Amino acid sequence: MFAACAAFAPAPLLPQGSLIGFGLICAATGLLLGFDLALPPAIQADVIDVDTEASGEQRSGTYFAAWSLATKLSLASGVGLVFPSLAAFGFDPVTSPASGAGLTALAVAYAWVPIAAKLASIAIMWNFPLDETAQRSLRARIEAAHSG
Repeated sequence: MFAACAAFAPAPLLPQGSLIGFGLICAATGLLLGFDLALPPAIQADVIDVDTEASGEQRSGTYFAAWSLATKLSLASGVGLVFPSLAAFGFDPVTSPASGAGLTALAVAYAWVPIAAKLASIAIMWNFPLDETAQRSLRARIEAAHSG
């Protein structure tokens, strides 16, 4: 995730028409996208296992529903926050030319705001307690509880 942040950080600094530079950024971040797609469900499965052991119930459906709701709310709030913010900086894709503070605001909203969110996620998850050893032990306890 740090690599993805570093790869995407220069995007707003590219001069207009930097097709090769932007292509390289897209290729690098595209290669790293798998981590963004694979890690959250894997972490969610770990959290579900912790809940299963603690509650004795299988409530994975509730977790997946909450995850889906949070995803939809984040997408909606992103639109609800970013577009008015861009308008406040004078960005209007219909009536104004792409230049000045509006274009700078668009570049920051496009690249650096998501990087800040990703860095916040890294900070939150930095000391995630379930490593491979802890997960194996947890699964063994769950299986023992269900078989006995």
